Amino acid sequence: MRRLTKFLGSALIFIRYRNKKDPFSLFRKMMGKTLLPKIDGSKTVLVAPVRVSPMSNLFEGLMAFFYRMRGYNVSAIMCDQAVTYCENISKEDKNKHLICALCVKEQDRFCKSFKVEKISVKEELGPTKAKEINELVNKRDFTEDKDFIFDGINLKEDILAGTMRYTLKSSVEDDLNLVKEFAKTAFVFSSALKLIQLRKKSGLLFLSHGIYSTWGALTSTSKAIGLSSIVWGRGYVGQGNILFGHNRNYHEDFIHESNSIWEAENLTEEQKEETLSYFTQKTKKTSKRDYVNYYKNINPGTFHIDEFRKGLKNYDRRYGMYSNIPWDGQVFNKTKEFPTTAAFVTLTIEWFKKNCNCCLIIRAHPAELTGHGNKYTETFEQVLYRLYPVLPDNVFFLGADNPITSYDLVKDVDISILYGSTLSLEFAVLGFPVIQTGKFNVSNKGFVFEAETKNLFYQYLKEAKEGTLVMTDNMKKRALLYGYYWVFRRHIFDTTQVLDRLNFKAYKFQDEEEFLGNETLNFVFDRIKNGERIVYPKGI
Repeated sequence: MRRLTKFLGSALIFIRYRNKKDPFSLFRKMMGKTLLPKIDGSKTVLVAPVRVSPMSNLFEGLMAFFYRMRGYNVSAIMCDQAVTYCENISKEDKNKHLICALCVKEQDRFCKSFKVEKISVKEELGPTKAKEINELVNKRDFTEDKDFIFDGINLKEDILAGTMRYTLKSSVEDDLNLVKEFAKTAFVFSSALKLIQLRKKSGLLFLSHGIYSTWGALTSTSKAIGLSSIVWGRGYVGQGNILFGHNRNYHEDFIHESNSIWEAENLTEEQKEETLSYFTQKTKKTSKRDYVNYYKNINPGTFHIDEFRKGLKNYDRRYGMYSNIPWDGQVFNKTKEFPTTAAFVTLTIEWFKKNCNCCLIIRAHPAELTGHGNKYTETFEQVLYRLYPVLPDNVFFLGADNPITSYDLVKDVDISILYGSTLSLEFAVLGFPVIQTGKFNVSNKGFVFEAETKNLFYQYLKEAKEGTLVMTDNMKKRALLYGYYWVFRRHIFDTTQVLDRLNFKAYKFQDEEEFLGNETLNFVFDRIKNGERIVYPKGI
């Protein structure tokens, strides 16, 4: 079986790169003859690609080689077919064995290209430990919180996120057998990291995402055992500028980082103008400000925009709701009283059923036009009409292809309601008031109306109805300050490579000297070494 997987992997590599550049091969050709320094045994780093694709793992490969060139002992944690279920494959994938074979081959190529030791999770655990985990999971039904705890570490959120990523649905109630499978995956990676750390005594774990049953279990376990971790991922700013989390995934980092990092900064008039210009450009259907623009290909069709807007004037107050892709938003945004997309929708619409002089306009996320790649994904529209087959007369739904964009709608309403979205920040910076029920980057920042409970949510809706829920000047000032921080200090420009919609096009260095002098690699390395947060300093 191993030989067949290797053969299939080689064939699939050829297919993957026949019409595009192979960044691993290019790097190997460019740096393959580089003389590596002697390893300092006291300096160790773990990277955790787990499963490998150029889009998801190239940057940490470059960081791994950079560390290796600085004399560090660098090892890469790889799945190596240790688990049956992971986030590389969704329920809709028909060729799971081929996907796995390609991934295993890429894992080997990653280690050879960046000259790091491969740590096979499958070999690290061995058949005995793997059997123990399998038996443990089979004894649990995963209906209680205690079932998700492994060796004292609560992996519930990682397991549920992995399941939702696999099913592309916001509910796991009908998929408890899959929950068990992703529990096995999480327990395997948690156990493996503990064994690896006992042997390696590493000073750092560097990995992407920091969520789901693989990366999430590693991140949760590293925190529990006192191993420092840096989690990276590409944001929507620019051509995939990089965000970093410190000992947690970067989404949690947004929520919990100290406000002192950004709120005391005095923006110059030029910085204020630059910030407002960025967020204003984002509202245009033709915007090329960032690599993502969901609205540029939406056509007006037969929808009568003027008639729709005329009808809204029949209501005393107008509220806009902007949806997430259900499973994706729920993974990142849920709170105790708003644990699911369905709960958020239900609590909102029930209020409007009792307040008929107000109307709610729901705008679906435009990304639902394309789904998750070519795979089926549950849409907000499905969740909405499953809960309310017939909407109340004062609730209107605008589909993903509607010509009224979220940026158009916010100008037509008195208040915006979000579960958790980058739109919360965008609207607030432009001076539009936002009620947010979930968690996201604007949480705990003091410029949106955060409704952590149903009662507070309904209070805010009532105040909006009365016309008393308005942004103060201080809220607007804080939104602008954080907007600048988010775009220009939080997102780190990647000077290592040229990307086109996150697809690799070329490296920005030509040889060893340019590689070692690379601005981004040195900045990230120095910040980690000095124990500093990976954000640009003030005033640059």
